[in-house]
Amino acid sequence: MGIHREYGPDGSVTAARIYNDIGRIISEGIVDVEGKRWGEWKDYYPDGNLRAVGSYTDNLRSGKWKFYFNNKIISPLSLYSL
Repeated sequence: MGIHREYGPDGSVTAARIYNDIGRIISEGIVDVEGKRWGEWKDYYPDGNLRAVGSYTDNLRSGKWKFYFNNKIISPLSLYSL
């Protein structure tokens, strides 16, 4: 449950995974020590299928994102830029 971080030799966060209350991964990317999301992220449906892929900058979505229906087909409205 919660956020699990991996750290590099210099102490910086190299990866993070967010788990729901039953222990399934719901998101993965980088969460810094202040709790802000950075870089490329993947979000998942509760069954483990990919839900979205995109980037964060200073905890805000940025750039193009792809959103998927739960049947793994890209949503026709999925690509957008911020």
